[in-house]
Amino acid sequence: MNYNEHLLLHICDQVLNWGPLFSHNCFLYEGQNRLMLKMLHSPNQIVNQLVCKFLTYGSLPSLIYKFDVTKQAKEFCEAILSRTL
Repeated sequence: MNYNEHLLLHICDQVLNWGPLFSHNCFLYEGQNRLMLKMLHSPNQIVNQLVCKFLTYGSLPSLIYKFDVTKQAKEFCEAILSRTL
């Protein structure tokens, strides 16, 4: 059984717990694809854009605590990091 078939077994429970299907992602990869598409700013060099954003997001936690940054900067970084990739 592939992963999507397994998720279909739980779709009724998801609707009961989370509401109609249009209000949440039933399939894990739908949400991740949406986040990846938001990272793109141009149709050129798509892989380079994604890698650059991924590496930037990965280095944010260490940079926040390494440098003395304002409270607003920390909140901004935490908001970015709260998204899942």
